[in-house]
Order: sequence, then structure tokens, then C-alpha cells
Amino acid sequence: MSKLSIESGLNIIQENREIIYRLPSKYKYLNHYLKGSLRETLLKILNFIKDKNIILYNHKYSFFIDNESLTYRVRKKSSGTATSSRHINLLCAMGLLNKQYQSKDRDKLLEVNRAFFQMNPDRRMPINVFYFRKYTAKELDRCERRAAALFAAGVTSGNMSFNYLMLNGLEDIAKEVYPNNNRYAPMKKVVEYQDLIVVMDMLIEQNGYAKREQVQDNLLLEEEEIVQLFKVFKTALQSRYYYKRPTKQQKEQWALSDSKYIYTKR
Repeated sequence: MSKLSIESGLNIIQENREIIYRLPSKYKYLNHYLKGSLRETLLKILNFIKDKNIILYNHKYSFFIDNESLTYRVRKKSSGTATSSRHINLLCAMGLLNKQYQSKDRDKLLEVNRAFFQMNPDRRMPINVFYFRKYTAKELDRCERRAAALFAAGVTSGNMSFNYLMLNGLEDIAKEVYPNNNRYAPMKKVVEYQDLIVVMDMLIEQNGYAKREQVQDNLLLEEEEIVQLFKVFKTALQSRYYYKRPTKQQKEQWALSDSKYIYTKR
């Protein structure tokens, strides 16, 4: 194994940036995901690493960043930490970035995290520590295979989550990208989804249609939890219900005052 150095790490970042700028078309699935804002996020992260000191840890080129810094300093957005989290986790799921394992026990944190906590004693949880590899042809082929698996499972930057991966046959990637998540959480989501179906079917039986706000009123869940349910089980819901704006006839039939999207039975 060649010796790591800051200089070689900076050279790898520059080479990786050039590759991402001109990613060959044969990488069909990587190019599918690296369009628009996700490619921009990756390039900005690489710039961020280049401008900061690379950490040489455990024979890896490492760096740390939290979702707030990724949002406000790197992506330069005024909001959207959840989007930043999904973006970087999707990049890790493809293997373009990689996570160093993190423990919630402060006594077992990586050295880089312990040092960070000494500088920032008010932080409660570990920040994310990542590492990067050189985008060789072999490495890009590996990332392409992972991206193909994500695409086949319907993963997007909008629904990227531990539960979605676990419930769609990507357990290994889920455990790698979200090592600290509760392995029982997906089964809890399945139960919540079953409750969701009962409520939606009831509303459609009563009214002919169901609106999302009506579903929220009838489920004992927070709004964000319901949003996640609709994302995680989007494919299953699409096979069971239509989700579209009401027709003129439906508006008259159900006395709808607006054209907001509604669910109806297939």
C-alpha cells in the first residue's frame, strides 16, 4: 500500500473532480443520479475537502462535515438540511463517498471525532466522518453496479432513507450507510403503512377520494412521519391508488373547492 500524504490526497481530489465533470457515458446509472443538484453537491463537497485539511486516518483520506455545514457553507443554501443529508447519503450508497463507522459512545469515537468534540463541547452526537477513494476504472465500475441496484429499487434523492433501503432489498447498503439506525425501524414502518391503508380506504369509501391532510388528521403520527410513509411506500401506493388532480366532473360530484391532488381507488 502506497504511503498516504496530504499532497497525494489533494491530487486525488483534483483528479476525481475532473472525472465527475466528464464522466463517460458508459456509466449509465451513475450519470442518471449525477445530474442536476446531486452532481453539484458532490463537486462542492470535493471543493470543500480540497480547501480544508485532509485527515489521514486508518489508512484512508478522511474528512468530517455535518449537515448544517453541508447546507449553509458548502451547498450555500438558506435551508434544506434534510436534503443535504439525503444527498450525501445517496453519494455514500453509490460508493462515491464512504462513511467511517461512528459509535454513539463518546469513549469509542474515532480520533478525528474526539478532537472535534474537544473543540465543540456543546455537540451532542457524533458528526459524520467520511473518506474518499481515487475514482479508478475499477472503482467506478463498483460504483456503477451499486447505482444500478439503487435504480432498480427506485431509490431517489427524495426518498433516500434507511427504511426505504431496508424495505426494498438493499439491506447491506442500508447497514453500511446508516450503521447506527435501529434495525427494527422498517418493521415499524410496515405497521404504520398498514394503518395508512386502512385510513385511506376508509376515507375513499366515505368520500370517494382522500387528501393527504385528511390522512394526517386520522393518523396518530407527526406530519413528517406521514411524509416519510408516502415516500417509502410510493410504489406500493401507486399500484393501489390514483394520485392526480380531480377532473371537472369529480370537482362537481364531490363539491371540491380546489384542484389539489387527491387519491382515488384504481
